[in-house]
Amino acid sequence: MPHEVRLTLWIVSAVLVFAGLAFWIIYPRVKHHLSQENYKRFDYDVIARLVKNNDYYLINSFAFETGSTPLVIDHLIGGDKYLYVVIDYFIPGTLEVDPRLKYAMVYRKGNEKLEMLSPYEMVRAAIERLSTLSGIPSEYIVGIALINDDAVVLGNAHPSADLYLSTPHQIGKIIRSYEKRDVKPFVSSQLWQAIQDLHAIKVQTNPENK
Repeated sequence: MPHEVRLTLWIVSAVLVFAGLAFWIIYPRVKHHLSQENYKRFDYDVIARLVKNNDYYLINSFAFETGSTPLVIDHLIGGDKYLYVVIDYFIPGTLEVDPRLKYAMVYRKGNEKLEMLSPYEMVRAAIERLSTLSGIPSEYIVGIALINDDAVVLGNAHPSADLYLSTPHQIGKIIRSYEKRDVKPFVSSQLWQAIQDLHAIKVQTNPENK
């Protein structure tokens, strides 16, 4: 093989190896940054497909007050048998959560620690308030804190039967398991009326979200 050909092949191989190493090192960081910037849009797309494919009801960005604290339910899904309260979270590292405690810890690279209100606490508050507003008993409302797929969770991920930490890829499985339960479905007209009443409350609180 001529020297020029061998040299060309060596250069091409070196470039490919370098490009592969660069991609291996840089891609996770780029992916993480893009996920942090666009996680709400990604969650919305997953929820929208789930709702469309199963003919569920959906209200996005439902906001209300819980005492002195504003609370936003990012996605309120009305299934045939249950309501699902979904709140989006982006966890930039490892989440350490204890369902008995009000606050959780997030550990980031460089031993940085951030304290946050526990996702369970937020979901519980949303369920209690929503039950009061809608008149639907809380046992028919399922709370889901939706976290990014690459988050690491330390602690009990399912402290009770109706509170969950889930990723976008798992939420459909959770909802399907509830909808298969042997319980009496909502009367369609009653569920529709409850959803319409909640939507009216949303519009009154945020007129721009009609």
